[in-house]
Amino acid sequence: FNLKEGDYLTLNFVATDNCAQPSPQTTTSTDYSFIVISKSQMAKRIEDALLQIKDDIKKTLQIQDAAKQSEDIKQVAIPNQRRVTQKLGNASSALSDIIKDINNNKLFEPDTIDKLNEVDKTIQEVSKDKSPEVSQLLEKISAAQSKKQDAEDKSLRASAQEKQQEIADNLKDVLNSLNEWEDYQEVVNSVRDLLSEAKSLSERIKNPPSSGSADSQIRPAEDSELEKERLLEYAK
Repeated sequence: FNLKEGDYLTLNFVATDNCAQPSPQTTTSTDYSFIVISKSQMAKRIEDALLQIKDDIKKTLQIQDAAKQSEDIKQVAIPNQRRVTQKLGNASSALSDIIKDINNNKLFEPDTIDKLNEVDKTIQEVSKDKSPEVSQLLEKISAAQSKKQDAEDKSLRASAQEKQQEIADNLKDVLNSLNEWEDYQEVVNSVRDLLSEAKSLSERIKNPPSSGSADSQIRPAEDSELEKERLLEYAK
């Protein structure tokens, strides 16, 4: 299509069957519209989405801590544990979509994608297995309390709290990984900006100002050294 940044694209799908009598039937889908954005714009959107996921994980960790610490199993611990499962399921779905966008748009380096895949794997493990398992334990604790089975209540509670702590540790690991990714991307963005400055410098050296301009009083060699010093200071 020879599309460029800022272009709009609208498309639809047309399907025709092979019915001979009375004639082939054709149906057309609704229109789908897209706008072409730059890689840098796409990268910014992804970075913003990951920051939102990180914020959601922080809030989920607080909910998990509340579920672990509460003595009210039925009214507080069980509902909060279910919220943990739901919120992590949503986070995993959002992160999976982000990873697809990264792969489809060929953004970032392979090791960056590997980090995000590991994060997604951990979130899925907690949301699909660990947190639902804790919810089941809490249901058993609630049942034991209603029957005044103190020994079983104590044993189940110890098991639930151990697993809840494991979930909390997993979420802290996820946050650490996302922080590392954020720091890494800041370095990558700084290097990208530096390379852009260097490219601009190269173009200015190849095409110096005309002899009549004030800038032409600085020789190319001096211009180059001044620009290099500025770029090195920026890199620091």
